[in-house]
Amino acid sequence: MIRKSTNLLLTRTLSNCLQYAIKKKNVGLAELVQVIINTTHLEQSCHFLEEFISNITNVPPDTMNATKLYGTSTFKDARHAAEAEIYTSLNAKIDQFLQLADNDWMSSAQGSGNLTTSDYLVDLIAFLRSTFSVFTNLPGKVAQTACMSACKHISTSLMQLLLNPEVRQISIGALHQLNVDLKECESFARASPVAGFQGDTLLLAFSDLRQERMKSECFQTFL
Repeated sequence: MIRKSTNLLLTRTLSNCLQYAIKKKNVGLAELVQVIINTTHLEQSCHFLEEFISNITNVPPDTMNATKLYGTSTFKDARHAAEAEIYTSLNAKIDQFLQLADNDWMSSAQGSGNLTTSDYLVDLIAFLRSTFSVFTNLPGKVAQTACMSACKHISTSLMQLLLNPEVRQISIGALHQLNVDLKECESFARASPVAGFQGDTLLLAFSDLRQERMKSECFQTFL
């Protein structure tokens, strides 16, 4: 009965509380990081709960009729939900910055020497640096996945802007500005904002955008 009641506490009450904390509106990235840290610790501590119940009931956990505790799966499911929410929330925040982009596709600038990185991108990269500094307490794979996902999302979003069918014409000046912005993204990736990436792995997130920009510039030069 103690084991069954504990399972109800874990799989219903506690699980519902964790899901509410993860899915609530405007949940912050820092809160999600804390949920992952806490559930990881709780998952690793489940054997202590198992020992405690065995001691007060004098029934070993490997006894044939002993009900298995579901704490490990409860905390693991909550952690995976928090991880997925981090990726979703991070991309949503990136979209907010990208919506501030004011691309002048007919810019008359002829060279990239005097151009500076777009303001929205400067703010976006500053946000990402600050965010990923908090991710140092996360399991390495989660932090790396979040970072790669963010870089791919930026690259894909910029590619969509470049290939937008409503943009009928793009000047060479606009392509120079895109090149400056892309270099800033590549510099961010090259700096390894999250530990654990091998070589230039993170740079690959921007490779397709780099190729598409070069193709567009070659086309403009030909014209």
